[in-house]
Amino acid sequence: MNFRVLVKIVSLRALNKTRNILIAILLAAFFFEGTADDQLDMNSSPVKRGRREKLSWIFGLGWNAVDDNGMPFKKLFAFRSVWNIPFYPSQLSAEIIGKEGFSYGAIFNYNRYKSGKQINSEIVSGRFMFFSFDAFAKYHFKEHVEKMNKRYDPYLPIGLGYTLRFISPYNSTFTFNVGAGINIWFTSKWGMNLQTVGKLGLRSPFLHNGSNYMHHSGGVVYIIDNSPRKKHSFVKPRYKWVHDKHNVGERRR
Repeated sequence: MNFRVLVKIVSLRALNKTRNILIAILLAAFFFEGTADDQLDMNSSPVKRGRREKLSWIFGLGWNAVDDNGMPFKKLFAFRSVWNIPFYPSQLSAEIIGKEGFSYGAIFNYNRYKSGKQINSEIVSGRFMFFSFDAFAKYHFKEHVEKMNKRYDPYLPIGLGYTLRFISPYNSTFTFNVGAGINIWFTSKWGMNLQTVGKLGLRSPFLHNGSNYMHHSGGVVYIIDNSPRKKHSFVKPRYKWVHDKHNVGERRR
């Protein structure tokens, strides 16, 4: 066997092994942190010990848009020629509210590449299905910015995902995700979400390969708040603008 071919094969195997290790470490970190927080909370108070606290959730339903033209920072708002947007709701999300401004969750997207759209610098003909599943952690800035209007909840998401496209050559890929988003709360339970995420395929070259793409989304969010507001500051400051005048510290029900 040619020596150069052998070196290339070994390098590819090493890259795949490194990628899998990175995925395992990051996923373990997400779930371990959430578990550790719960354990510390259980052990912090003798009164609460042995009694499991109910989790608080945020659920989302919305639309997603895929920008997969293969040209970073170009045609970012080319809705007609680049963006793929279903007419019907195509995104589901769920996240657990943690402490210190963090939340953790997962999001599922369905989309369809349309004929005439630009995909990786080429105009495609036909329709191709698209699926993605992502696990994420979010850091919410409002937790540590007291002067910020409580209706607005900006955050930074980071996580890992898996994308399945029914179009060659990048049919299946794991991704590293980072972006920005905001929740705009209209009531103590309902709000609107807007988010943009850049997804980088975990393959070589990391920053310049055809599996990278932009993923935008928007929709409605609904919160189920089961946490004591005296302990979970992430939930409490968010709703100061809907506090009862006679019961400061408690949300209206």
